[in-house]
Amino acid sequence: MTRIKNTPSRRDDKRPLTETLAESLRDLIQKDRIAPGGFLPSENALCDSHGISRVTVRRALKQLAEDGWIESRPGRGWQARSPQARAEAAANSKAIGLVFHNTPDAREILQAAQRRIEEAGWNTEIFYGEIGRAEFASTLPLDSMRGLLCYSGMGTPPGFLASAEKARIPIVCIGHEIHESYDCVCIDHAHDTSVLARQLYEEKYRTIGYFSADVLCRNDPGFVKREHGYRAAMRQLNLRPSILYLPDNVLLPKDHPTVREWIQQLRTDASNRCAVMCSSSTLANGLLLLLAKDRVRVPEEVCITGFEPGRSDKSLLDSGLDSYLALKEPREQLGLIAANRLLSRLSGDTSRPHLSLLRSECVIYRRVMDWAPQALTARQSVSVQGL
Repeated sequence: MTRIKNTPSRRDDKRPLTETLAESLRDLIQKDRIAPGGFLPSENALCDSHGISRVTVRRALKQLAEDGWIESRPGRGWQARSPQARAEAAANSKAIGLVFHNTPDAREILQAAQRRIEEAGWNTEIFYGEIGRAEFASTLPLDSMRGLLCYSGMGTPPGFLASAEKARIPIVCIGHEIHESYDCVCIDHAHDTSVLARQLYEEKYRTIGYFSADVLCRNDPGFVKREHGYRAAMRQLNLRPSILYLPDNVLLPKDHPTVREWIQQLRTDASNRCAVMCSSSTLANGLLLLLAKDRVRVPEEVCITGFEPGRSDKSLLDSGLDSYLALKEPREQLGLIAANRLLSRLSGDTSRPHLSLLRSECVIYRRVMDWAPQALTARQSVSVQGL
């Protein structure tokens, strides 16, 4: 069974109607607009008021019943349970909380972790929200959870973990090195970026710039490690590092003069053939827009490289690039390893928390469609160096 909640700060209107109706009814009960012992509107009334089918209504009611919010009274309808009855039902449940940002990359990790946990016989409860806010933890029903698995694109901050830790349940973090007190499953970003830079060197590029943003490097340990990997590779290759950071309020530099000047300098140093490593696909997307506007040929004059394009990077998909060198992150493996670590804790493992570092695969996407949304598995990609 899967229960899904969206916090008010991060509501997703494209959720299934079953989840939307279940959340609406749950809010009515929680705010005592349907008092304990009171009855929910009839199925016909719910169909009419929400404009949905009877099948959808029954699925939502079944979900609420499984979650302990309501119970069936034959001949009378569905009755709201008291807070005490709900607490008893929660105490008897075996739910594991999955706390994620609602992004395509995060959902790939989430689906793998959820599948593994449910295969082991546990229920999962998914929460999409802004983990960067420490107070977000206070919105979670931690008392009804037996374990917590967290992922955030900007890192899981200590403030959130400290709040969640009060529930005294096992916690596993995905994506970043957080703290020695927690189990973490992370990407070895420093190694990955170093490998990507060396691959560019083998492609005969002798001027390799690094493009990032202040807001990323300050808030995300992964981006800091990517820069460290770049600098290490430059030292090993005896090349001069050239790094440009965008200010916090700029992520798509369509008309950014500093970026233009920096690119022009790189091209001059490289006799008009340089490479730029972008710390994220979002920055690569913005850089491509700028280069297209200036009629700079990619990759003949400037080779844009970085991380696997996201589903929303439309300019990358429409750019007409013949090839794109990228690091393909092992997202499914991240979810599986984190889930197994949490299941081990729930089974009584009391060993010291440890860090699991995974390495990406460096691939060349040979055709634009190889990294289009319908083909993100890069079936036609060519492995350059398995890590």
